[in-house]
Amino acid sequence: MPVAATADPSTTGTPIAPGRPSDGRAGVVSLVEGVALFLIVAGVYLRSVSPFPASWDTGEMQVAPYILGIPHPTGFPAFMLLGWLFSHAEPLGTVAWRMNAFCALLIASVVLMVRQLALELGANRLPALAASLVFAFGALVWNKASHADVHALALAFATLTLLASARFIVRRERSWLYCAAVAYGLGLATHPNVVWTGPALLIALGVELRRSPRAAFIAVGLAVAPLLIYAYLPIRSFVIASSGLDPANQAPFNGVGEMIWDTNHPRTLDGFITEVFATQFAASSFLDWPWRLSTYDAAIPFWFSRAPSELTVAAIVLAAIGLLGALREMRPTALATAAVFLGAFATVPFAAVFAPVEGGDVARYLLLSFAVTCVLAALAPYGLPLPRWIASTLTAAVLSLVAWHLYSVNQSAYGSRYDTGGQAIINDVQAAVPDGAVVISNWIDATSIAYGAYVDHSLGRRIPLTYNGDEAHVYRSWTKRYRVFIYANFAILPGVPHDIPKDWLMARRSPDLSHQLFEIRPLP
Repeated sequence: MPVAATADPSTTGTPIAPGRPSDGRAGVVSLVEGVALFLIVAGVYLRSVSPFPASWDTGEMQVAPYILGIPHPTGFPAFMLLGWLFSHAEPLGTVAWRMNAFCALLIASVVLMVRQLALELGANRLPALAASLVFAFGALVWNKASHADVHALALAFATLTLLASARFIVRRERSWLYCAAVAYGLGLATHPNVVWTGPALLIALGVELRRSPRAAFIAVGLAVAPLLIYAYLPIRSFVIASSGLDPANQAPFNGVGEMIWDTNHPRTLDGFITEVFATQFAASSFLDWPWRLSTYDAAIPFWFSRAPSELTVAAIVLAAIGLLGALREMRPTALATAAVFLGAFATVPFAAVFAPVEGGDVARYLLLSFAVTCVLAALAPYGLPLPRWIASTLTAAVLSLVAWHLYSVNQSAYGSRYDTGGQAIINDVQAAVPDGAVVISNWIDATSIAYGAYVDHSLGRRIPLTYNGDEAHVYRSWTKRYRVFIYANFAILPGVPHDIPKDWLMARRSPDLSHQLFEIRPLP
């Protein structure tokens, strides 16, 4: 049975009909619940945050925003600007802690939006609250919330796009359409993967187009306008080059081994295209895969290979029941549910086919689908053949148990605050490489070394560069001006880098069991 649009939202969770004022007491209770949810989840995440520099993408995202750099493609300009603002305005802790905390707060805001989205689609308060906690304590989500990661901001904007689109479809308040459009544009200015939330916005635009084509076109303009943030890349690249901020772009290096400061030199047209479209990863060649039915043979198993461990089978079953039940309800709630579902799951085929190419943590592309799965689980009372209050109580109880289970089994995430891997690399280099020397390492370790060189300045005038075998033939020429060291990671570069003649290398010492330090023999 459909829930009447005029039902009391404090008891049914049904969206308020347009123009109808909400009950003041229920609104206060809902606000208090939301604030408490955010503070509790944010507290858990912040307790998991490390104050130490990291490696890999996390290390890069601790450094690049703070120095207003240009990281690996696609540049992530919105994250660079907001990360710079947060890391400089927030005075507590190390810069590494600030950037980790920035992402912790972003994911906590997503948890809050999961609750709000469930309420908007008609869930009762308790199932919505429990479902948001299921999402909060999944292993992948908790991990992303304790490390600096551009996907935290992208997920926040993507979730806001879905929430605002759903609110517009249900309430027909034009301001929410505009909010959805701006959030979508800001998401694209953060990470291009947000493009897959487009179906939700398109459905909202279609609804408005029938009422006011002018308003729909304004919304399109609001979605496109934030893409101007990509102008940060060429402008900043020009400033970095003209000011000589990047040591790798100066003689005698001339761009060899560049990192973090001015990747791909987007001040040039070719560099901008390479940076924004990630041509070296061929990601754009996979954009049409979600529209191929053959893709779903891989996409469905791909999602189910990861979702049960993140959400549990119980939550997924409730989500399936909730989706089927919600789609049977009267419009516009059913239309909003369909829009949210399509906007969240359109990315799954892309993730499935891109996984073999990237070879990394592709599960991060599924975060939005996990969030919406929890939203749909809160809607399970729509599909259960029980009186609504019994179904809601049962759903809330099951989801609460799932949330507690996930919190219990994933508490190893608290161990992230003791992760000193990046700091250990900085300490090695500080002890073994003299000040003013060049230290060449693989990109994974180089992000940590860059933190010591450009953020906390613990490495003084040491110059970090990234190792590239195609460019190794020029390393010895640098010895006319610098002492040059290779910080080799055996896990990445087994043994002595084979691209360098053995008679060029002088073994210095092994800083730890996984690294070896060499010095390039000076030219006669």
